[in-house]
Amino acid sequence: MIEAAKAKLNNQSQQVSALAASTTAATSEYIAKSSSRLKAFQEKYKNGDLWIFFIGSFTFILLVYIGLYLLSVLTNFIYDSHTWLFKQYIELKNSIGF
Repeated sequence: MIEAAKAKLNNQSQQVSALAASTTAATSEYIAKSSSRLKAFQEKYKNGDLWIFFIGSFTFILLVYIGLYLLSVLTNFIYDSHTWLFKQYIELKNSIGF
C-alpha cells in the first residue's frame, strides 16, 4: 500500500514538473514576443518610450478604478446578504419563542 502511494506521488510530481516546464516555456516565449513588439514600437516612433509609459499608466489607473468598483459591489452584496440573514435569524428566533 505504501509502495502504491509512493508510485502515485512520484507520478503526480512528474506531471506537475512537466506542467511547470511547459508553462515556463510558454511564458518565456510570450515575454520574448512582447518585448520584441515593444522594441519595434520604440524604434518606429520618436517618442515610443513616452507613449508606452502613458499607455501603461492609463491602463493601470483604469484597472485600479475597475478593481475598486468591483470590490465595492462585492462589499455591498456581502452587507446586504448579512443584513438579510440577520433579519431571517431574528424572525426565526421570535417565531420559536426564545
